[in-house]
Order: sequence, then structure tokens, then C-alpha cells
Amino acid sequence: MSCERELDDLPKSAFSDSRLSYLDGLSRAVARRRPGENVVGAFSGQFDRQLRSRAREDFLRKIRLALRPGDTLLLGTDLEKPLAQLIPAYDDSIGVTAVFNRNLLAPINRELGGDFDLARF
Repeated sequence: MSCERELDDLPKSAFSDSRLSYLDGLSRAVARRRPGENVVGAFSGQFDRQLRSRAREDFLRKIRLALRPGDTLLLGTDLEKPLAQLIPAYDDSIGVTAVFNRNLLAPINRELGGDFDLARF
């Protein structure tokens, strides 16, 4: 089955972006769900380093209380890495990351009034 076909099989989705804290945004999405809808919460980033052990447990407990059976949590984590490994990952020698960054920033400049200097990326 092709990727396109698999995506076609998914139910229609609505994406919500907010400037709220993660838990407040999740609470808003849960409150706005319609009957029969599921929520997918996504938290990307360096989860393990952003929260201390006790705060991490509290954060995950609150997420668990907000979600119901059928809902999903996509949680991005990362381990600490040496600087010598991180720099090439985000500033590769052939410029793939730079092209990606410019392709992301150009529409922000054009459509949202951003002022990123694309030559710096």
C-alpha cells in the first residue's frame, strides 16, 4: 500500500496551533472535540532535559488525565549528545539543513511578515 493510500484511509483531521502552554493547549483541544473524535497530542523537543523527574511525572499524569481511550500522545525525546555530534546534525557540510531552513523561513517572511535574513541560514 502506498503512503498516499494510507493517508487517504485516515479520518479527516483538524490541527490546532496555539500560543498556550502545552497542557492548556491540550485541554482546549480535548474540550473542543466532537462526539466520536479522538485527540492526538504532540509534544516534541528535549522532553527529558526540560523537566526534572518530579515535574516530568506530574506533566505525564496530567496528560493521562486529559486523554481518553483512543486518543494518542506523540512524545518526542532526545538524549544529551556531544557538541561534535550535534553541530553536524544541524549544520551539515553539504547544506541540506540550510536549504530546509530557508524553505521554512521564506514563507514565514512572505506570508506572515517575518524578517528573517535567509542568507544567514
